[in-house]
Amino acid sequence: MIQPSWLTLAILLPTAVLLARAMIAAGIMDIPTGRKAHARPTPRAGGIAPIGACLLATPLFPVLWSTQTAVALICAAGLGGVGLLDDVRDRGAAIKFAAQTSAAVAVVSLGSFGADAWNTAGPILAVLAVGWLVFITNVFNFMDGSDGLAAGTGLIAAVFLAAAAPTGGPVQVVAGALAAGLAGFLPFNLPPARLFLGDTGSQFCGFLLGVLGLGLAQEAGTVHSLWLLPLLLGGMIVDVGFTLARRIQAGARITTAHREHFYQRASFPAWVVMLAHWGLALLGALTWVMLDGVQGWLALPLWGLAHGAWLGFTQAGGVRIRP
Repeated sequence: MIQPSWLTLAILLPTAVLLARAMIAAGIMDIPTGRKAHARPTPRAGGIAPIGACLLATPLFPVLWSTQTAVALICAAGLGGVGLLDDVRDRGAAIKFAAQTSAAVAVVSLGSFGADAWNTAGPILAVLAVGWLVFITNVFNFMDGSDGLAAGTGLIAAVFLAAAAPTGGPVQVVAGALAAGLAGFLPFNLPPARLFLGDTGSQFCGFLLGVLGLGLAQEAGTVHSLWLLPLLLGGMIVDVGFTLARRIQAGARITTAHREHFYQRASFPAWVVMLAHWGLALLGALTWVMLDGVQGWLALPLWGLAHGAWLGFTQAGGVRIRP
């Protein structure tokens, strides 16, 4: 019997490729500015590819036919829609933050992918779950500024979430659909990129990965499972965390666009930055496996050393933080 995740991938990947090509033809352009890495106008809103793949999976698999799953996918797609409006014309950070918070509250309140466990466990855990979803959505959004980085890391994360999830469950199927969507999009985003995820894709992918991470912990019923997504996206989380702390310390506005993330400061070609973050994601998966074994005491120090080394390499090409 073909497992749902593999069947999803086989059916949905060509759909994502077609949608990516359609968005190139649509010509919603990302115009270069002083804070952006690309030098020529490039189509964006390529996030329609993973959104389309995930939405198409819903009628194909009965395991997704529930109110809770529909809420999660609708909220994620809604954030993609808000991102699409922002890709067409900048709407400002406040609108995106309000949409992210509303989507997170809806998912936790209505119990999507087991998020009801965080709601029923008490108000503090519910608030933490909402905060996590908003944070990881913005992490993905902030890190989608270098060719192949966010999309490739997201693909790796989706594959490992699907592999770790119980067979045939909604987390595995949706993670497989997201992996298919990102796999169809990624060839167009490799350096030099012909298409960007844009806010359309970064909002959708970041939020949905966050929801799947919570859902995996609920489906698997172990605290160990809760650590998988943070470890997979560790390179992105560490970069955003240190950058935000540095900007706050410098008195800079954290909502103002900038080029001060570590991956933006790196003096390496885009493909080196991309492969480094893919490697950190794979290291996160290995660390997660080690944490459940006899080598667990080695895992986190090695993970921390690798991330610290990458930050040190990129810091060498740093720029002054602008208020």
